[in-house]
Amino acid sequence: MFDLSKEAYAVQVPKHDYTPKTNNKMGGLPQTTYPRKQWSAVVIYNCDHPSTQNLSKKIVETQTPKFLHRFEWLQDNEIGEIPLEYNFLVEEENMPETLPFNIHHTLGAPIFRDCQNVDYAEYWKEEFYRTFGRQFTEDDIIN
Repeated sequence: MFDLSKEAYAVQVPKHDYTPKTNNKMGGLPQTTYPRKQWSAVVIYNCDHPSTQNLSKKIVETQTPKFLHRFEWLQDNEIGEIPLEYNFLVEEENMPETLPFNIHHTLGAPIFRDCQNVDYAEYWKEEFYRTFGRQFTEDDIIN
């Protein structure tokens, strides 16, 4: 992914033109729609870019999530693009023929009961096993 990095940009993101298909996400939480939704889920930050260097600890600690997630601290031309496969939105996009670079269970991962059979659920459970050294069980499910 970092081979895609370009010095001209402060950040590079998969620029989804995303409007949620559902009213709820992650375990029944209300869904919201806003500009640049999902853009901040995967980001290449150019730490040498002047605008990124202006993003101080104080700004990050005091600004609103809206300001940060929508990249309101940048001009439009400072936001570069990377392919959408770097933030594949499960159940919101058609499954591609090949495994995406990043699988984003934006509506909820298979840790939730109602997400046990979503696209890539078995892959998620395999990753759970690799991470924790044990099978994902009924006891791990959040209702």
